Amino acid sequence: RRSGAQQVLARRDDPVLGGGSFGELGGWPSLDGGGRCVVSAQVQFAPGTSGYFTLAADEPRLAVPPCASIAAEFDVQVSGPFGAHFALAASTLATEVPLPPFGMLRIGPDPIVWLLPPTAFSGMASPHIARVPVPDDLTLRGTSLHFQALVFDATSAVLTAMVATRIAP
Repeated sequence: RRSGAQQVLARRDDPVLGGGSFGELGGWPSLDGGGRCVVSAQVQFAPGTSGYFTLAADEPRLAVPPCASIAAEFDVQVSGPFGAHFALAASTLATEVPLPPFGMLRIGPDPIVWLLPPTAFSGMASPHIARVPVPDDLTLRGTSLHFQALVFDATSAVLTAMVATRIAP
């Protein structure tokens, strides 16, 4: 971050959506040709197979804990550019529906619950923290809650990648 604060984007052996886990970092964070801070990491999918991805640290993104408990609360971190706004949504279902020009809708589409109405990012590269309560409903045990945000300003709008947290069995 420009403020000098650190934020963990991924840890080795953390689960990856779609299966697998994060492997080794491909190098130190660096600045790309556009001046963005980027980091690459190897993803282990199954024995003998892997892939790489690159994350730009200043792109809109979400972060959630990997697991949550019934009748507890957890934080969803929403990061995006200063001056932009976002709306945060959740669903018990994951999907892949192209939604031009915003990107790929990866939650729902039914049900989708809007957790936050359009909200402004308030600080330079600092995440907005949304406290999410998990209902005291035993049928949620072992399920996943999927989150996605629409980040927008006066000239553009983009859907973030989906993140998920599993409700402890």
